[in-house]
Amino acid sequence: MQPLFSIEEEWLKFKTELEAWEGTPYRHYQKAKKYGADCGLFTGQALVNIGVWTKLSYIYYPRDWQVHGQTPVLENLLFDNFDNNLNSDYTYEKIKTKNFLVGDICVMSLVKRSMADHLAIYLGNDMIIHGLYNNGIFTMDFNKWWKLRTRYVVRIFKE
Repeated sequence: MQPLFSIEEEWLKFKTELEAWEGTPYRHYQKAKKYGADCGLFTGQALVNIGVWTKLSYIYYPRDWQVHGQTPVLENLLFDNFDNNLNSDYTYEKIKTKNFLVGDICVMSLVKRSMADHLAIYLGNDMIIHGLYNNGIFTMDFNKWWKLRTRYVVRIFKE
């Protein structure tokens, strides 16, 4: 088993897909390239678009779900889809690491309760792509502030 995105062809396909989302405005509970997406549905739809997931399953979540300590929406979105909609050619692991590989899905906690409330994808060279309220989907430095808030990564493997 090897990390899926350590295969150059697979990484280039995913990276091209991610770059096509850049500039998409932030829209809560949306997943439409160029029209609007949030961090979780952008990530999920990108995985569907490259064939890692067979579909994207999710339930409605209010914009401020994490403020009220509700069910960990992003973890449910990720793991329900990995467990139920992962293409049979792949598997995944939840890994606590500071050694990031391209394509790692960084699960972050931006609130004090340590609840996962944000996702970003590591692009290499200390860069991530993600969706934020004021910026939409964009690439930025994966600096110390963001690294400290990364609880774990989800790494995809090819069987």
